Amino acid sequence: MDQQQIVASVKLREFITDSSYDTLLVDIEAEMRLKVMNYCNIDAVPVDLDHVLVSLVQDRFHQMLEKAGKVSGAISSVSDGQQSVSYKLSSDTDKASVTDTDLLKGYTGILNKFRVVKFV
Repeated sequence: MDQQQIVASVKLREFITDSSYDTLLVDIEAEMRLKVMNYCNIDAVPVDLDHVLVSLVQDRFHQMLEKAGKVSGAISSVSDGQQSVSYKLSSDTDKASVTDTDLLKGYTGILNKFRVVKFV
């Protein structure tokens, strides 16, 4: 998937129908693509990791929204009519301070299958 396809996939998963977050999502996609390539020691993200990249972008997007106070927790309800999403209100700020290492931790099992060991 190219960058625009990944952004479109994240927007679909997040029920975003306008372009208000496009610039942020493009920036996050570039950041997470680079992190995956650095972690795996590869020059390009293989097609088999496209959906992992989409999930990583979505996770980082949520992290940034939480830091900005736009959302404060997990999804509490989703409505199909008029596409509404509600988030749980939470005073827990630990999720907003997740490090890059923590963000990749949930994906290391998959990423390790594509990791290339480089000898110095």
